[in-house]
Amino acid sequence: MIAQSRQNNIILTILNIVFFFLGISGALAFNQNIEPLSFNFHPALDLIVISVSFFALSMLFSGLLSPPIFLYYGFINSSHLYSNPVGLTLSVIPLLVASYAGSITGQYTAADQEEKENLFSFKKEILVIFFAGILLAIVVGFLFSYLAKFDQSALLPFLEKSW
Repeated sequence: MIAQSRQNNIILTILNIVFFFLGISGALAFNQNIEPLSFNFHPALDLIVISVSFFALSMLFSGLLSPPIFLYYGFINSSHLYSNPVGLTLSVIPLLVASYAGSITGQYTAADQEEKENLFSFKKEILVIFFAGILLAIVVGFLFSYLAKFDQSALLPFLEKSW
């Protein structure tokens, strides 16, 4: 069961990436200019809160609800594609890790209820993956505010040359 659930989680993670970019392209196709999801804190704190939310929702539904959530997240944050495309792409990494940790937690919980496995025998693995996602959220959140934006692209020599 554990090997099968790991294969399912890898497939779900790939599907999450696809749905995230589908959400971005859907917002661009429908010409939506939506304010990005933010709690008006520092971007690192915003990303931590969103990562914990993705972990909780993935744990609650064993990862099966995560592709529509990534679709929604891509749709809502598509306006970052114009202002900070590298930050938008990097911001999905901690969410993928948190979603993966939540989905394996949900599957281990289901196996524990069926008395096939013990959830607490996997607590170290789950906590390591979860806190790796939180650490990635902190790093990406701090980088998010320092990454070059398109309105500052004149500072980048390979995008625009001022002769």
